[in-house]
Amino acid sequence: MGSEESDPLQEPVILPFLLSSFLSSYYGCNPKSKQNGNVDTVLKECGMLESTPVNFKNMKISPREFLSFVITPGLKPLEGETDVCVMWNTVTGVKNGQKIRIDYYMWEGADLENGISAMGRVTAFPEAIATVMLGKGEITKKGIVAPEDAIEGKIYEKYFEELKRRKINILEVSKKM
Repeated sequence: MGSEESDPLQEPVILPFLLSSFLSSYYGCNPKSKQNGNVDTVLKECGMLESTPVNFKNMKISPREFLSFVITPGLKPLEGETDVCVMWNTVTGVKNGQKIRIDYYMWEGADLENGISAMGRVTAFPEAIATVMLGKGEITKKGIVAPEDAIEGKIYEKYFEELKRRKINILEVSKKM
């Protein structure tokens, strides 16, 4: 900055610093730290997720649109970067009268050849498979049903075969307890 007076909000480093400082001092937490607070909750409580426009410097702006405009460039991957989706779920219960624990593990990367992110693959493909199974009448449960209650038995096996066919691999490890 030169000697002339400038608007500190126009400085590229100042706004994120001010936002972080405000959130840190006002809420007593560092939004980047899950130990001290959830950043989504803090942003919501600050009004930054509101879509209703507010008056700022004689302009009407939506806090949500403004936040999106500010943070989106920093969230875009750099050239050659991709995402990864990781899952580890543990289920315990009784099967055939025996206590059992089943762990499910998944580590999936992006499909670079077809330009599909890892998140896109592991969220869209399972839903598409289930939709086809519903359309064919293979999933017979009616109403609002959790996937784990609707996809069972032979349908479960077929569902996992379809995931594998799309190169989504979930390792299932069972242990008697």
